[in-house]
Amino acid sequence: MENKITYLQSVISTLKDDSLLADEKLKALQEEVRLLWDASRKNNFELHVLESEAQDTEDRVEAVNLKVEKV
Repeated sequence: MENKITYLQSVISTLKDDSLLADEKLKALQEEVRLLWDASRKNNFELHVLESEAQDTEDRVEAVNLKVEKV
């Protein structure tokens, strides 16, 4: 009977350790996801800025072409 109690205590201890390890892994993954979302938002913003700058440049080139054609 005492062996069974010792065994069950060992199982409980192992389960607690496994649970703590799983919690640590989960927290690490959640942090990684948060960092990836931050990077994604930053990249999307930078992409929007670049697209806007490209459109402005395209508009200026078109305006210069129209002036050149008039000359």
